[in-house]
Amino acid sequence: MNLEQMVAELKSPDSRDETFKLIGQVLDVDPQLVETLAILIGTPEEIKDTHGFASVLADLSQAEFIKPLIQTISQSEPGETPWLADYMYALGSILQDEDDCWQPEESFVHLLGKWVHSTGGGEIAWKSAVILSQLDHPATLKQEKAPGGYHPPGAFSMCSMVAAYLETLTPTVLAFPWRRDAAFRAW
Repeated sequence: MNLEQMVAELKSPDSRDETFKLIGQVLDVDPQLVETLAILIGTPEEIKDTHGFASVLADLSQAEFIKPLIQTISQSEPGETPWLADYMYALGSILQDEDDCWQPEESFVHLLGKWVHSTGGGEIAWKSAVILSQLDHPATLKQEKAPGGYHPPGAFSMCSMVAAYLETLTPTVLAFPWRRDAAFRAW
């Protein structure tokens, strides 16, 4: 059933209740769907629209997607893996939706830390910083004091990236809302 058919079914009193049930099943996220998507995460080369796939994963935001995303991301190489940014987006979004920080393996933290500092401050570095800010690891939970108080959540990763690339950052990046504090800008 496509969207037009679903809307038509909702407008019809005869089929409305069955359509509600179908929508409820989709919104409850069927375990078979989650399992199938989790398996597909491991074969990104078989997915034509990895951006769309990553958006679906982020929208569904299931904890079962975290491990396969981490495993697949860990096996990739920036600049050589066209789907890497899409998968990192999905992982960052899912981790941000979780109530608790994820406890990663040491090697994953070091990999993302390397990418923050070695990928030229671009999209992969930024997404690495977002993911690092959601991990429960001693290297990511460090609170650095800035003039005027503490940084917002994820500040360790963000500050590491800002410090590494301060001379190359554009005014657009410097205008982010958390940067509006005059004491922080002066820092």
